[in-house]
Amino acid sequence: MKDITEQFDFLEEGVNYTKICVDITVYWRGSVFDRADSVIGFYNGALAEIGAELKFFRTGSMSGAKKLRSDSLKMVPYWFVDPKRRRGIHMMSLEGGAHANEPSDCAIRVVVNEEHDEPIGVAQLCLPVAYVSETPERLLNLMKKLTDGADFESGHAGYSLNWDPTGEHAFEAKLKMGQIARRYLGVDLFNHVPTRIAMRKAAPCGIKCINWLTLLGISLTERVGGIARLESKLSPKCEVHGLSGGVIIMAGDRPTTGDCNRQAALAPYRSVGKVLAPLRVPDHPAFFGSTPSETGRWLARFDG
Repeated sequence: MKDITEQFDFLEEGVNYTKICVDITVYWRGSVFDRADSVIGFYNGALAEIGAELKFFRTGSMSGAKKLRSDSLKMVPYWFVDPKRRRGIHMMSLEGGAHANEPSDCAIRVVVNEEHDEPIGVAQLCLPVAYVSETPERLLNLMKKLTDGADFESGHAGYSLNWDPTGEHAFEAKLKMGQIARRYLGVDLFNHVPTRIAMRKAAPCGIKCINWLTLLGISLTERVGGIARLESKLSPKCEVHGLSGGVIIMAGDRPTTGDCNRQAALAPYRSVGKVLAPLRVPDHPAFFGSTPSETGRWLARFDG
């Protein structure tokens, strides 16, 4: 997409504090050690895509990112193969930017919270926008590869804005996210901490929101009545792809940044959003914008 970086990438003293990308994000409920194969499979699949581009790593015990070491990429599989290594929080952030602590368009995150009665976790892969420029189905095929047979509760994929909620320019990033949220509805915005809180409290389980691709695990697929019922409710421009562990719903034939000045491109997103609105987790904490209600309105942007 022409000039897309100029619209979404913001810099301070030559360093990005937001970075446009396409991403695949998945969430699970329950201990990571009960689905270690799924999480490690996602992680290894993500490394196969962008491992050569990664430059920095940060774990939950580190105050900032450091240059990647020869053994850094082996840490996530090592953590999750043995329940005896269980800790309250497991976090790995891998980035491919030119500078430490700089959001990039090649990134992997795995964040696990095992401290509560109902553990929760998230894994994310960020890819350059060029990944979908010519062949958008590449993202669909990759999401299938990373999630088919996996024990994930929900997920989404499409355009996304990478940023660091703990970074030096987090305040500026939140303001820019508010601007993007009001105009570019197809760009996912995230802060995994409040989303994990909302998902852990939700009963029954639910989704954060939709994107071009929306993953529903087995329980959520059952809640919407299965594939046939989903297909009967969605626009003909949407597709439902079955997985052994749920479904992936595709909103149109390619992802869009969702410019409000081009409403036609958003019609498939609204079709999926309206059908899945009852699945959105309630009471999601705010994570950008000038008021708490701004986040809530953005999460509900495709509800119908």
